[in-house]
Amino acid sequence: MKTPRMTTKLAALASLALIAMAGSALAERAWRAPSVVTRVCSGCHGIDGVAQLPFMPRLAGQNATYLEQQLAAFQAGPVPSSIEIPDWIWKPAPVPANARTGRNTQIFMAGPAHALTADEVKAAATWYATQPPQQGWSNDRDPALIEKGRELYAKGDPAGGVIACHVCHGPRGEGMADFPRLAGQNAPYILNQFTAFVNGNRPLGSPMHGIAKDLTPEDAQALAAYLQSL
Repeated sequence: MKTPRMTTKLAALASLALIAMAGSALAERAWRAPSVVTRVCSGCHGIDGVAQLPFMPRLAGQNATYLEQQLAAFQAGPVPSSIEIPDWIWKPAPVPANARTGRNTQIFMAGPAHALTADEVKAAATWYATQPPQQGWSNDRDPALIEKGRELYAKGDPAGGVIACHVCHGPRGEGMADFPRLAGQNAPYILNQFTAFVNGNRPLGSPMHGIAKDLTPEDAQALAAYLQSL
């Protein structure tokens, strides 16, 4: 018969075994990853594309064509000066409604993007596209807010001029054609991108400029919560 002490020890050993297995899997993935991923991308986005910082995009399972297009856009822009290093690197939250979110992203990504060759861009995009995606970062999940986001994602808001998100991004946010995967993205990152579209700080994704402007703050929060939960 197992005593409570034996049960506790067994549970602890099982936990350690799971941690070891997870570490082993990550080590194996790192060994298989392209050099550009381990050298350049993993610091922010992780080897597996599951970024842990809430304001960083998760790239696991992302559309490879979309990733290549975004890197090409960063490469096409100017290299910023060092004095433009954005505050959100040091103070990631909260992001004010008028934050220059898109410009901050351009500043942060321009240097690494300009350093990549065409082959490295393709290798990084292909690697992250094949990684298994996960749910978003936060454990704070409001069922009512998620349900509101689900309805808005599926049906849009005709009265408010907001089309249903699934038309471009797929029934479950998995992405379609050149449109990005949104499922599992961190809610703070999604909200930042809405702000960037409204402010005109994202040069690509022009259909989203008008859509984001028609979203109320409550709608934006609901969509971000829903997408994070997928």
